[in-house]
Amino acid sequence: MVPTNRRSSIRTGRMRSDLLTASHYRLHRAAHRRFPRIISNPDYQHLEIHRSHDAEENARSQPHQDESIRLRSLWAIEYYFPSHDDGLFAGFARLGWDKEETGALGRNPADWLRKRKETISGGGWSNLGYIARPGPKRFVGPHRTAALPDDVDYAECRIYALTSAVSCIVMMFVVKEEVGGRYEHILRQTYQTEIRPRGRGYEIIGPELQKERAISNARSALRSELRNWFQRNLPGYFSSEESGTEMPVCEFLTLMKAQPFSPRDDDMAQSEPALHVLGIDHDFDAWAYGEVPGLRFSWPIRPAGPKGLYAVIAARRDNFPEDKLEMYGGRDSALPVFLDHRINGLLSRWSLLGVLAGLERKFALRHITSELKASLPRNALKRLNRLGDLFSTATETGLLAAEIERFSDQKISFSHGVAAFSPCRPEYYRTENPSLAGIFRENINRRSKTLVQRASSSQELMMQQTTAVGTRENVRLQRRIMLLTWIIVVLTGLLAWNVFRDLSSSQAKDERQVTEQAEFAAPIWG
Repeated sequence: MVPTNRRSSIRTGRMRSDLLTASHYRLHRAAHRRFPRIISNPDYQHLEIHRSHDAEENARSQPHQDESIRLRSLWAIEYYFPSHDDGLFAGFARLGWDKEETGALGRNPADWLRKRKETISGGGWSNLGYIARPGPKRFVGPHRTAALPDDVDYAECRIYALTSAVSCIVMMFVVKEEVGGRYEHILRQTYQTEIRPRGRGYEIIGPELQKERAISNARSALRSELRNWFQRNLPGYFSSEESGTEMPVCEFLTLMKAQPFSPRDDDMAQSEPALHVLGIDHDFDAWAYGEVPGLRFSWPIRPAGPKGLYAVIAARRDNFPEDKLEMYGGRDSALPVFLDHRINGLLSRWSLLGVLAGLERKFALRHITSELKASLPRNALKRLNRLGDLFSTATETGLLAAEIERFSDQKISFSHGVAAFSPCRPEYYRTENPSLAGIFRENINRRSKTLVQRASSSQELMMQQTTAVGTRENVRLQRRIMLLTWIIVVLTGLLAWNVFRDLSSSQAKDERQVTEQAEFAAPIWG
């Protein structure tokens, strides 16, 4: 099988051209498929030749010796709708975060959120402060405690009431020192070319592709760790099974020498295949932050990005101004907190795209139609109950989408922490002077409007289904009543016939008795 990976296919083509012609290879491959136990696989036959280039590819995809790639922190965003409020407030109580003395400035986050939900429009945000493991106090001032994921050193949390019905928690998890070098460790590993069955053929996986998959798996594992934390402590939309999509996560990387998300014509980007493995080698989807030159925010991440909404914000270590880091404690430990105070609001808006993606997938017309056909039971009452559940879900989704639409209608909603980002490639956008705030707002507004219409269409479809079920059952009932009427008529006729027959039989019997008595009395009187 000719590999699908571009880099592997280039190398494979070069080796095969030296050993056998393309026609010879195709014949050999076809013969192997026809007689796999007799004729050897040409891919396995030349695996050692593939591996002869592993040292070159491993060296090319490794960072320079003086390079340092550090994972500093990750942000995970969880959303809460009215159906999740009970679980959220119960989580606050379990963690002990529903008391006045635990909050920064004495604020109770549970009471604060309840008050926001009692208003018509909602709005506002609250800083829940630092989150540390139970034990010796490590932060000056008020902070909260909670059992954190194993790879996390500490956390910082904010809660946003976007509307009265839609709220979210943006939590920054600062990873431990040994976890920070996990990606660099993968890049510096030595891998050997592997060949694996795939369909009717085989896939040749070179060292660089293996590194990409290892990075993607490491990112997915970290995201699962954060999702599980929310599921245990503050369950919401993304940590439940209802969303059908992954939790939005953004990671923060720093590099010592290379500049991440460089223009494609930049020599540094072309000479650093390690950046390509990480998915931070070009600026096609990147946005620049004006306060920190070289700081880039980008999503989606290709090729090593996990599924779902996953972003990276990265810069060289020396891009950060030392004078501004001093107020956060200085040196490397201040970098995550410095950045969190500047992009927290951005992430609360960016993650709305994940919410809409989950709702859109749930209410795709094809999905609704197939679910109605496949899952509705034959029993009419059960069908109506199922339709009622789907109708309630569509109603809730439509209301949530309408809330998000109203939120996105207001320009001020996208001014907090979003306006400072500008596109690295403004020529890719049709609007003049594009901004990240404008792109988010336009995208969210358009998709939420579409979702409102889709929810309304789903409701109409379910009402039609309910009417059809009711009409069908009425017809069935009328047929049953007609059948029952005929049965009653037949039974009545049979009953009348039996009564008539019994009366006739009784009358005949009486006549015979009279005749017999008359015949018996005749000789006596004679």
